[in-house]
Amino acid sequence: TRRSSDLSKPLALQIGDDPALLRTRAGVLRLAGLRVLNLDPHMDCAEAIRKENFDLVILCHSLNPSERKAITTLIHRHKPRVPVFLVSGSEGCPDGITAILPCQPQNLVADLSLLLRKLPTDPTRQPHLAH
Repeated sequence: TRRSSDLSKPLALQIGDDPALLRTRAGVLRLAGLRVLNLDPHMDCAEAIRKENFDLVILCHSLNPSERKAITTLIHRHKPRVPVFLVSGSEGCPDGITAILPCQPQNLVADLSLLLRKLPTDPTRQPHLAH
């Protein structure tokens, strides 16, 4: 069972095709103060996007561009105010993506924390990461 203190932490949906990579990154994100729900884009993704009350989305670079576009469109349709981040080594920011996050764990957490502080959000659900 989840402790009530865990439920006060921001919930991140992490979506990607590589389960091992998602598990590793989820561990880093949990240490940084997030709850993480890993989703397979081919299984339960659409239902979770519609039903879960999440604070942010992290898309893995393992998604192909057409999957990423379809998922981003679905997120913006159902949760238009939720930021969508892409973990990638590239510089360009595709349509619908709030920001690119670096692949290196320490940089990912630092950049995500900084970006979340800059985003205009509902003050009652402002995501904050542990430092």
